Amino acid sequence: MPQACAVLQTLSLRCARSAHRARACDGWHGPAAIRATLGRRCRGGCGRDAETVTIPASSDDAKQAGGEDLILVDASDRVVGYLDKERCHDGGGHLHRAFSIFLRDERGRVVLQQRSAGKRLWAGYWSNSVCSHPRRGESTAEAAQRRLLEELGVSLPLRFLFRFRYHASCADRGSEHELCSVYWGRLAGEPLRPDPGEIAGLRRLEPEALTQALRDDPEAFTPWLQLAWRRIREEHAALLEA
Repeated sequence: MPQACAVLQTLSLRCARSAHRARACDGWHGPAAIRATLGRRCRGGCGRDAETVTIPASSDDAKQAGGEDLILVDASDRVVGYLDKERCHDGGGHLHRAFSIFLRDERGRVVLQQRSAGKRLWAGYWSNSVCSHPRRGESTAEAAQRRLLEELGVSLPLRFLFRFRYHASCADRGSEHELCSVYWGRLAGEPLRPDPGEIAGLRRLEPEALTQALRDDPEAFTPWLQLAWRRIREEHAALLEA
């Protein structure tokens, strides 16, 4: 279970080789299976305004992010070096900067994305609206705006909420070891244009429906979403009511 401290949260998760659970990182189930799992859990329990959209795959799904240097940091967010994105996630992973964006739409629903089949880690899992990394020479806030536009085709103000540290392993495919900054934004009816190379599907859930889905089937969601959402509910509940 996640362990929390005053500033940082850490998590160590491993994908178990259990055929009866949706584990895309172990190859037991693909994105369609996890999408179906979430759909079954949400029947009658995810709110009348729940909405799911499947994004057709593109020929870029399996593209590799070569030459993208990420920012290595210590636990206090001091820069200690730079490393290629792929090597950052090898083995147990190297601690690096990352960010997660949570968006609510004009109806108050939280926008979730399903990670594309081409993802090295947690392919096919449901996650928050946008999650990525700043590159060398780029601030986290700049990177958040860049990826928001690249992944969803929108640009809007983002509010920084908090930062947390976690470590999660995905079987023998590698690990996430991140100091993750969490941002919050509000859509005002803008149409989303998801990049099919990054996103396999979109889902919009009312906040309480997302909380229930995480309780019912946590294995269908990325570990960083689970940690961040819990802290949002604990420390920023007003954002869920507005």
